[in-house]
Amino acid sequence: TDKHQFYLYHVWCDALCALRLAREHAAIDPARIAVDGGSQGGGTALAMAALDQSVALCTADVPSACWMEKRIFDRSGGYGQVADFLRNHPDQVEAVCATLSYFDNLNHAEDIRCPVLVSVGLKDPVCPPDTVYAAYNRITAPKRIVNYPFGEHDGGGGLHEEVKMAFVAEHFLR
Repeated sequence: TDKHQFYLYHVWCDALCALRLAREHAAIDPARIAVDGGSQGGGTALAMAALDQSVALCTADVPSACWMEKRIFDRSGGYGQVADFLRNHPDQVEAVCATLSYFDNLNHAEDIRCPVLVSVGLKDPVCPPDTVYAAYNRITAPKRIVNYPFGEHDGGGGLHEEVKMAFVAEHFLR
């Protein structure tokens, strides 16, 4: 119910600090910083691309933190626990939804300026494809999504790693 006490607040603050440290490190080219992650890490990668305009490239596999209210209603992934909380505390629905809105990539996607590659498993029960697409469709930067029709929460697995490496090479090894 408090955005400053919410878990993702601390995760995202730490990730922003890590990006700042990376930019300041002598061995790192600050113009070629990429963010990558899967599931919660994929949601965090999208958020970092939106919140830190120095990010040059983003790859997000089966990203979480997308259309959180729908995930609560569907009880997908860890959001079933939020649904349980709200069932027992219906007076907290507005506060919980307000807090989650600060961390929902639906509300950050339009701020992404770097190229983005997203993977989605069309059979993913944890990060359902409609929630991933909801955020992806709001990205106005150059973007690409790779669907894995029978993929679940693996986002294409090893095959997708090859797709990501080609994406990174395309943008960083010109």
